[in-house]
Amino acid sequence: MTVSSSNDEVRRLIAMDQGIDSELGIVGLGYSPDNGLHFFVTNTIKGRVFRQEDADRLWPFMKGFVSRQIKESLVVNWDDIKGKPNVALKSDLPDLSGYALKDDLPAPVDLSGYAKADAVEVVKATAESALSNAEKAQSTADANSKALANKVDRNELPVIPTDLVHAAELDQVRANITKAQQMATDAAALANSVKVTIDTTNLHQVKKPSEYSEGFSYEVKSLSDLGIDLTKYDTSVQNGWIGLVKSARVSIFSSVYVTQTVRVLGSYRPTTFIRNGSSDSWYPWELITTW
Repeated sequence: MTVSSSNDEVRRLIAMDQGIDSELGIVGLGYSPDNGLHFFVTNTIKGRVFRQEDADRLWPFMKGFVSRQIKESLVVNWDDIKGKPNVALKSDLPDLSGYALKDDLPAPVDLSGYAKADAVEVVKATAESALSNAEKAQSTADANSKALANKVDRNELPVIPTDLVHAAELDQVRANITKAQQMATDAAALANSVKVTIDTTNLHQVKKPSEYSEGFSYEVKSLSDLGIDLTKYDTSVQNGWIGLVKSARVSIFSSVYVTQTVRVLGSYRPTTFIRNGSSDSWYPWELITTW
């Protein structure tokens, strides 16, 4: 089919015709925007062929969906985080307020210098019997009076305590209990303070390995700023333009080592890149995928 313009220029309507792609060299159905000078295949026996201009035309209709996906992906649940430190929750800690260490209990009171109450009664009975015999042997009131003066009143006998505890030992037990309570409180505070946040303040700032803090950190960064070019890979992942970055830093002696992974957000297929870094240098990205 041909179309004539106002200046009598004749143009061929080339759409869904057979031809060879001018760039890819593949055969299929396609179109030509310049009267056959260039031919672009859109359909082949292996499926559709997409180009950047296709993505640009779809983006106004896709950006709302991508924005919602990014917002949902920034929510991180504690149970979904891998490699987190092994901590105890406050509810997991036992209540130690009513306990003390056995080794810290005071030793039993030494009663070797005391007599048992029943032994005192036996001695008293023997004394009374002897006194009775002495009274019979005495013939004068003076002798009886003297013997009576040596008698012991039952109420004056000492009472032996059986539950004595040294004050210093009791204070030590209390101090140990207080220390155990403080350790439990500190452990609970540590468990409550462990949180994981994702930094989204600057999508275009790329840091050196030495600029990361010790441990783990999470960020959202632009893939182009990180040096990741998705156009080299399958078209199903080329819609992504930002990634969730996880960095793990460890310092050994005077050297800094960082391992960094990037999960591409917004792409049809899940795609992950990984790289290592040391001091102020990053090494090349490597692709990790299941397809």
